[in-house]
Amino acid sequence: MFEHVSASTDTGRPILRMLLLIVAAAFIGSTTIPAEAVSSDGPRIVYSSLTKKDIVDTILTAVADNYVLPDVAREMVDSVRSKYSRGDYAKIDDLAVLLNQISLDMQDVSRDEHLRFEILEAGDTVAQGDDAPSESEIAQWTSENFGFNRIEMMKGNVGYLDLRTFRDTVYAKKTLRASMDFLANCQAVIIDLRNNRGGRPEMLQMLAGYFLATPGHLYDIQHRGGDSTTEHWSFKCETDHPLHDVELVILIGKRTFSAAESFAYSLKRLGRATLVGEATAGGAHLVRLIGYPTMELRLRMPVDRAVDPATGYSWQSIGVQPDIAAAAANALALGHIAALEAVKRRAGDMAAAGKLNWLIDGLRAELDSISLTEDELRLFVGHYQQYGVELDDGQLLVLVGGKPFCNLKSFSLKLFAVEEHPESRVRFVIDEKTHTPTALEVLLDDGRVMRFERTGD
Repeated sequence: MFEHVSASTDTGRPILRMLLLIVAAAFIGSTTIPAEAVSSDGPRIVYSSLTKKDIVDTILTAVADNYVLPDVAREMVDSVRSKYSRGDYAKIDDLAVLLNQISLDMQDVSRDEHLRFEILEAGDTVAQGDDAPSESEIAQWTSENFGFNRIEMMKGNVGYLDLRTFRDTVYAKKTLRASMDFLANCQAVIIDLRNNRGGRPEMLQMLAGYFLATPGHLYDIQHRGGDSTTEHWSFKCETDHPLHDVELVILIGKRTFSAAESFAYSLKRLGRATLVGEATAGGAHLVRLIGYPTMELRLRMPVDRAVDPATGYSWQSIGVQPDIAAAAANALALGHIAALEAVKRRAGDMAAAGKLNWLIDGLRAELDSISLTEDELRLFVGHYQQYGVELDDGQLLVLVGGKPFCNLKSFSLKLFAVEEHPESRVRFVIDEKTHTPTALEVLLDDGRVMRFERTGD
């Protein structure tokens, strides 16, 4: 959400006097709280000189004058005014509940999760006109590692980054650079934005710069009414270890929102990333924070929207679509497969491609794996030359010299992973007539196959 607060004064109505203060621009994701979930210490709506109508009128005026899509603004204003006139808000005497209900009613019309009305708490930096985060906010960001939730190496030299938000680059820049340096030697990178609710556009632009050899035109900001736009480009990469040539996969989902959607859409449009997962939440609007200290109000008002610089397309209320559709539970595995497939296309020799195929086949087998019953597993028990196979408490074991050697995990009715030795798999050869195993084959990741005939039960 793009936050920007400004002030004007209405000398004719002192109680509606507005304080407009500038706050730093930022994309921030939002979470709608159901009205029944809102709690407070007591009624906050009755003041000696302030009425519920004052509050509703102030909100409706602000929406009509500022909302990014004027036609939609009129629809929202008419809807809420109609609800107010017929008494839908008459029994609400708590300010938090009133603001939340008006937010929900306007979201029903606009399908815009960025649009929210909140209580302006004492000490809020919006009311103080302070565009810098407070010490407590910085401490909170730091404790969350600025949204860099997890980073690791996956099989096949694929890096993985779970990024939960885009924080202010003034504070998060060093953490971003350290994360990118960690990934510098990868052949592919997966950036997981499935739980990213947005953040600062500068972080988006800086992160994009690591993956673009030349500055890329990411998106345009179309201002209210669509009469003018502002271009947003990636920043130049400030590191000795850019990731310009690595394969890039971005995981997206239903919770991916705001700046995270802009990042995913932009890198896809530039041909730089493959998107895997589900359609995103559909939040392309940028927000101005409008504070009314005398009324204890803070309005999160969408005033601009991000659009495709070539076509003007906006993913607002629609969401960014994946290249590879995947349920949330399978997105990481399918993203890993997509990354390895991309690396394989660039593999310089058959041996390297074979290793990648091994990993890809294993990941696909895990996705399609089945759980066998004890009766089905018992079918494989027996001796296969120097190997023995036993069933122990539902677990199939391979024995060498009568001692447990490894555990087998079923991929299918006859193919098993060797848990202690990922470079190996076991496949049983089944007689088509008797439906019993006749041999055990050990498959190795270098392509070799070793066969051991069944010699007894």
